[in-house]
Amino acid sequence: MISTADLVMQDHRTGVLVVPRAEEAAEAGPPAQQVVSTTQQMREVFAVNWTVDDAWFGYLAQFANRHLARAVATFFQNARALGGAALLPVPTAIPSEDGSMHLAWDREQHHLDVDLFPDGSFEWFYRNRLTDELDGTDESRVFGMPDALARRIRLIAR
Repeated sequence: MISTADLVMQDHRTGVLVVPRAEEAAEAGPPAQQVVSTTQQMREVFAVNWTVDDAWFGYLAQFANRHLARAVATFFQNARALGGAALLPVPTAIPSEDGSMHLAWDREQHHLDVDLFPDGSFEWFYRNRLTDELDGTDESRVFGMPDALARRIRLIAR
């Protein structure tokens, strides 16, 4: 079994997660090579719904835009810290033509979209399908983790 540790490294000075490139994975050996090879074969797929963390980080590892891969990995780890690592599922991910990554979660009546950009900024949108409650950034980019978004992530991570 391939572990997340084979695919994501942490800079011990800064604590920042680093997603290795395909070349680094090749040097790391068979587990990382296997995931990178598999994700490269899936590159033509427009949207992939990942359910296994290792496949998720392998998917991120194949991106040429290292800043975007780091931004997505960091956002996801921070979101997991809010909602509980075992409870927040891996999102559906769709790379966008503008260089961003669209992440989406659906759980019961809750829908959450986050569009992440290489500089670490993002836009987000939430909808409760039962109450029609809406929340988000209205297409303005933000950094960090706004309290309103943290509350929405916790709803998805239940």
